[in-house]
Amino acid sequence: MISHLLLDLDGTLVDSSPGIYHSFVLACDEFSLSPPSFSAFCPLIGPPIQEIATRLYPDLYPETLEEFRRLFRYDYDNLSYQMAEWYPGVRDTIELLSTKSDMSISLVTNKPTKPAHDLIRRAGLVSCFLQIVGIDYLAASSAGSVFSSKADALAYVLLSASSDLLQSVYVGDTLSDLEACERCNLPFIASLYGFHRWHHQQMPPRCIKNFGEIQSFLS
Repeated sequence: MISHLLLDLDGTLVDSSPGIYHSFVLACDEFSLSPPSFSAFCPLIGPPIQEIATRLYPDLYPETLEEFRRLFRYDYDNLSYQMAEWYPGVRDTIELLSTKSDMSISLVTNKPTKPAHDLIRRAGLVSCFLQIVGIDYLAASSAGSVFSSKADALAYVLLSASSDLLQSVYVGDTLSDLEACERCNLPFIASLYGFHRWHHQQMPPRCIKNFGEIQSFLS
């Protein structure tokens, strides 16, 4: 029986690709870089933006890459994150699951905590979550530094909630989400409707084609 459901945000609960792409193109324009098409960009979403930029533009100098990251983050974290759209059935399912007395729900995302919390607040779901943890969660609360990876963020949430790994699971949409769970020995469920296009050889044993299917894995 699952007692702690941990959720990714981008590509799992919301389609944030329009806002991410918008901010990415703005940063590209600043450095006269040719951006990929929207359809080519979406499968890359998941890792930190500097990793995506490095993959697309491997010749960028470190100082240019840092400025690219800064420009992207300023626009996205303050404006373009609001372009996100909730996937069908997500809000209703979270509200339903939050009524179960034997289950806690936490959000763990690479997105900074403030915009992540704002999206949850705008959807009226804050009370459904035990924790809303972005990659800068500890730094934002002056309790520590930015997590070095999503695996570290997951480990923090599991420890702070005293969660039993055998009764916990993380739902995410990318290969990097799967790898983060493997580092924590945390069970993983892949959302096939998200950004990543899972190859047959990569396909995790537990997958959902829409968020409502998560209920079948929790008992």
